[in-house]
Amino acid sequence: RKVMSKTYGDSVLDYVHDGLKHLSFEYDAAERAIAKSTWSDAQKNHVSHLLRSIARKSFDELEFKAADGRIHHEEVRLKSDARFLLNYKGMPYKAALDIRCCHPTFFSSYLTSLPLSLHYLTEKGDKSSVLEREHKDWVCLFCDPDTDPKEVVRKACRFPDVETAKAAMNQSLNGSKRFPKYLAWLERRFPTLFEVWQKTDVKDTGNAIARKNEHAMILDAGLNERAESLGIKILPEHDGVGVFADHVGMELQSKLDSLASYIQSVAVNRFGVSVVVRSKLVFDWASADLLLEMQ
Repeated sequence: RKVMSKTYGDSVLDYVHDGLKHLSFEYDAAERAIAKSTWSDAQKNHVSHLLRSIARKSFDELEFKAADGRIHHEEVRLKSDARFLLNYKGMPYKAALDIRCCHPTFFSSYLTSLPLSLHYLTEKGDKSSVLEREHKDWVCLFCDPDTDPKEVVRKACRFPDVETAKAAMNQSLNGSKRFPKYLAWLERRFPTLFEVWQKTDVKDTGNAIARKNEHAMILDAGLNERAESLGIKILPEHDGVGVFADHVGMELQSKLDSLASYIQSVAVNRFGVSVVVRSKLVFDWASADLLLEMQ
């Protein structure tokens, strides 16, 4: 009873809490998914633990984490391929939206937002115009909807696949030295951005972008209001949102496009960056065999 009536006094936290406390799932479907999955025993136990927490309405206290500005809650901790099991007030988890290459996209924006003394006055003189040009080139690379920046990095660094390129970009942002080819490409292609970056707390880059950029787009109260006006429910999933809806087909896609448009408008108005937002419909893979048998 306490959980159902709890309030935080913050519209975003209250909206997320409402989402959590009204989550439910079918036990038979959950057991079937766990049994059919290729998850490790540890992953199965983790999924079971989180589903039990949801069933018992036993949730951790919600807060904006100081380190990254995110809300870490039970739904986002659940494996992404297990979230299809969830319902919000009877509306199934239908889709997910995410900002493509979110943290790398805002790399140059983050660096150019730092105090003027750091990037306009370097040991080699005023580099403001050079930095601005590199910033524009970076944004063009990461905000082109027709070009996957992971593929560009893969080719430039001769990585075996785009997953390696993705790991290189994200891990390097947080100070990893595991991908020297990527760091060499970054320094060669964007030398002034790289120089500025090295003068910062490199290991905090990802968290800094999460606190400033990701937080402003995904944990914006207006995005929740947009979802309510569309008759759907969303829950924040760090650099994206999970979507609960009764709609299907073109009607659902139209609502996803509306959410994506809102996120893009915040990114442009706040940061001058036209992010690429992707939508992905979820699939009840655990029931696929049953559906085929019924047909």
